[in-house]
Amino acid sequence: MKKSIMFATAMIVVAGTLFTKANKETKMSDTVLANVEALAQSEKMEDGYFCFGTGSVVCPYSGKLVGGYLKKRNLE
Repeated sequence: MKKSIMFATAMIVVAGTLFTKANKETKMSDTVLANVEALAQSEKMEDGYFCFGTGSVVCPYSGKLVGGYLKKRNLE
């Protein structure tokens, strides 16, 4: 009888632990969120310019402050 009560108690503890771990909320770091945001930005080259990131460089296409920009080059 004692063994069955001990076994039932152990099973309840294990089930509770697994349930708690399965329902734990995962938090993303600021770096991960910044990477997701960067990937979500448009990757179209407007008027031959691709502006990316945030920073102190003026994008020639939009006039906004960006981290940098690339200019499309023709290989002709």
